[in-house]
Amino acid sequence: MNDVPGNWRPAYEEALRQFQKQPNPHRMAENTGASFQGDPGGEKGRFVLTYCGADYYISYPEGKITAAADETARVPASVQTCILLYMAQAVPVPKGEAWKTFKDLPQGYHHWAPFVLEALEPLVKGFGHDLDAFASAAEALGGRRIAAGDQGYEFAVLPRIDLQVILRAGDEEFPPQANILFNENCVMQLDTATLYMIGIDLSRRLLHQARKLEGGVS
Repeated sequence: MNDVPGNWRPAYEEALRQFQKQPNPHRMAENTGASFQGDPGGEKGRFVLTYCGADYYISYPEGKITAAADETARVPASVQTCILLYMAQAVPVPKGEAWKTFKDLPQGYHHWAPFVLEALEPLVKGFGHDLDAFASAAEALGGRRIAAGDQGYEFAVLPRIDLQVILRAGDEEFPPQANILFNENCVMQLDTATLYMIGIDLSRRLLHQARKLEGGVS
């Protein structure tokens, strides 16, 4: 089952079910911003989708996901689940002007504490006193520098999912701070639980890129 561990299997199976019931891959490509390579009738082929700066192949209609850079590499279960849900649910809504913290997303307040623990505190620990390392990692993942905080980058995590990561350096008076902001159109693409996973995954990828996270992403 695409190398999915037991604790991820229910979420993955539901995401795969949603993906496989989509009848029109060409419409899915329009909705998601992915490209579709397949037969003219659209009965079989594969999507090419960029996630966190890397390309992935998603077979249609099977839903098997492989990394374009190395099709034999293991794709983490969290990434497979997020990609399949995005492919099944995304809609072509333009990027908005407003940005929201995770706490401001629907029901996000109820999961704010674990999001801080899993996504924000590791960024503070890894980059709060090393903004150069953050900048290098962000640019390696395709981030675009923005004027926010002491160091800020915007990421097209998926074609219709944009996040900003903003750091404020620590000094003798104040501790370092980190925040992840979600473009307002994200809630039209995915539910808050999936955005939770995407925010944490981006945090971990930045830390892994800077070699500040043992064991890589999962």
